[in-house]
Amino acid sequence: MAVDKSPEISVILPVYNASVYLAEALQSILKQSFTDFELILINDGSTDNSESIILQFCNADERIRYISRENRGLIASLNEGISLSRGNFIARMDADDIAESTRFESQYNFLQRHIKVAALGTAYQLIDHSGRVIGSRKPPRYNWLIKPLFLFGSPFAHPSMMLNRRIIGDELWYDERYKHAEDYELWLRLSKKFKLANLAQPLLKYRVLSTSISRKFAHEQQQSVARALATHLCLEPNEKTITQAKILTTHSEQSMHALLSAFIHILRCKKHSVNPIIAFCYLIYFTLT
Repeated sequence: MAVDKSPEISVILPVYNASVYLAEALQSILKQSFTDFELILINDGSTDNSESIILQFCNADERIRYISRENRGLIASLNEGISLSRGNFIARMDADDIAESTRFESQYNFLQRHIKVAALGTAYQLIDHSGRVIGSRKPPRYNWLIKPLFLFGSPFAHPSMMLNRRIIGDELWYDERYKHAEDYELWLRLSKKFKLANLAQPLLKYRVLSTSISRKFAHEQQQSVARALATHLCLEPNEKTITQAKILTTHSEQSMHALLSAFIHILRCKKHSVNPIIAFCYLIYFTLT
């Protein structure tokens, strides 16, 4: 009897009222040069015509595994996708972004060569509602540059990530306590045990919309980011430490004096290694740009 071979990569793509851009996002995944993957689509209670779009793709490609249910929120959908996945590697994707055709191939090959890297992102382009490129981001590539950047926010684009499940093991889950910053908390948690990296190639087009989480829930996201930073970086994640962490992670809104005070406070109470020289260079960069 034939044995059902597990795919190398499991792609987790939650969907909630994403009909406007969903087809383009799905096409970009299904046309990847690396083909040994399953696409786990979780329809999180959409009320638009997302389901009809999904079903058209399901009928055309057997690599899609489709789950449709009531709305439970993004974090529940992500954890459900992880629990259903069969691949050695977990790739994230959002329903309004576009993956370059070589994204999976490039990330998979890198993770095969660098077996101690647990999480791998990529550089990315910013696009508007019409798909027009409006900017680009080149996050740091190496672990020793990535870890100090956590003081000032996330060094990754969540939908660009690929995770090595074989080495992460039971640490691969999203924490419900950090709503709207669940990815940042996961990267911080992983950074304490594993190496992280980014590819220099822009392998994702990240859509910037007025309805994005970072715009609609900015205050709640900032609070979650600050709590995550204080919890994972500091010996005493108390209210003062959380306040100082929030100053750092909202650096564009702060004065130089406030940033320096917060920076010194956080580094004094840090409990795992962050290179203070590199962190200070980031601080100067953010105050000058």
